Amino acid sequence: MRKGYVYAEIEISDPAAYEQYRPLAAASVAAFGGRYAIRGGDPQVLEGDQGLSRFVLLEFDSPERAREW
Repeated sequence: MRKGYVYAEIEISDPAAYEQYRPLAAASVAAFGGRYAIRGGDPQVLEGDQGLSRFVLLEFDSPERAREW
């Protein structure tokens, strides 16, 4: 079965609000059977311009489940 993925690049402009958001986001992802495949900051750009400060890759059991999320 094919997996479904969601990739996001984000910029955190309000760290206090982000700390409140994090557990809500994790619960939402888990409710749809998703998992954090990659999440973090300080990306090392090998070519081109530096992107945003944080990135996340979510993995779901199927593309349909990713879309439902």
